[in-house]
Amino acid sequence: MKIIPVINIRFRYAVPSDVPLLRNFESKLVAHERSVEPTLIQKGSLEYYKIPDLIGDENASILIAEVDGVPIGCGLGQIKENDFYNNEKQYGYIGLMYVEESQRGKNIGGLIIQELMDWFGTKGINEIRLKVYASNPMAVEAYKKYGFEHYVHDMKLKKDTI
Repeated sequence: MKIIPVINIRFRYAVPSDVPLLRNFESKLVAHERSVEPTLIQKGSLEYYKIPDLIGDENASILIAEVDGVPIGCGLGQIKENDFYNNEKQYGYIGLMYVEESQRGKNIGGLIIQELMDWFGTKGINEIRLKVYASNPMAVEAYKKYGFEHYVHDMKLKKDTI
C-alpha cells in the first residue's frame, strides 16, 4: 500500500465542546465494527466510551487530528491499572481510533498512534495495548504494521453450537 503524505496535519487535545464530534466519530467506528462483528448489538446507539468523563482526566488523552482545520480522526490514550500478576503496574490503552474514510491510506492512524505513544512516554508508561476484533483483519494488520503483536486471545463459544 502506498502512503500518501498529509500536509498541514495538526493534533490537539479534545475539549468538552468536542463531545458531539467525538460521538460522531465513535458512531462511524461502531457502524464499521458492526459490519464485521455479528455479536455486536446491530440496532440503536452504541457508545463504547464515556467521552465526557475522559476529557480532562489526567489519565486519559483524546487526540483530534485536523487537516487544514477540519477534524478528520481521533484516538484515545488511557492509563489503566494492570492485573496484579503483571510486571508493569499500569499500561496504556489505545482506543477510539477513527480516521475518516476519505483520509485513509495516508498514515494518519499511525501518526495518531505515535502521538499517543509519545504521551504515554511522558507518563512513564512502557506497555501499550489495544483491542481489535479478530473479524476485522484489515485493522489487525494495520496495528501489526505499527509494532503491535498478538497478546491474549479471548475466545468464545455460542451455547447453541454445543
